[in-house]
Amino acid sequence: MNHILSEYRLLKKELFKAGFITLLISALISLLYAADGTLYSIHSSSEVVRLIFGSVTHTPLNWVYWIILCVAYLIMLQFIWKSNLHLFEILQILRFRNISRYWISKFLYGLLFTIFYVLTFILATYIMCYLFGVSIDMDSYVTWIFLCLSLNLYIHALLWLAIKLFFSVEAAHIMTVALFYAGVRIVQPYAPLYYSMYEHISPQVMVVFLLEAAAIAILVMLILWRAKKIDYF
Repeated sequence: MNHILSEYRLLKKELFKAGFITLLISALISLLYAADGTLYSIHSSSEVVRLIFGSVTHTPLNWVYWIILCVAYLIMLQFIWKSNLHLFEILQILRFRNISRYWISKFLYGLLFTIFYVLTFILATYIMCYLFGVSIDMDSYVTWIFLCLSLNLYIHALLWLAIKLFFSVEAAHIMTVALFYAGVRIVQPYAPLYYSMYEHISPQVMVVFLLEAAAIAILVMLILWRAKKIDYF
């Protein structure tokens, strides 16, 4: 628990920045979506959430909102998983005497931020609905969308971190952005982002969740394996 608190103290300012910027971006996307007039023909907030987050193919401009959502998430990760001072990293590893514990704290903060990020966008959508007089409701569909989007974005985050450790941060940026772009422009099962869209996977959602959980476990093990081989000293 101490190493998690230490990481929190280090990241406190960055967490605030990331949270504030996330709120601004989610509000911007909500306003852009309201501006195209589609909102006025919708009768419930859960229907709006389905329209925006259920699939990228619902409206002609939905891919733009998804690109903003995904790329902004990647940018926000730079605050959460930023490279700390090299000396501090060494001191933390010496203190914990276990590289795995040091990295697990990073995984945990990445997961918590992902949950916060997705919840913020969904909450901003509900606020937008309230302001525009759309009936507010909640159904299980919204929960499924939240789970699908959170798990899938976190997989992309871990993939970014793995590429960064095995190759370089530049390669991680290029490959992850390319995957995001492919996911919103080529809506096919071979694009990882496809599985974040509940409408595409609803018949086999539990199978997809199990596969994504396995992918997360594999990526975590790969990152830990690589991290243990890094010469920190």
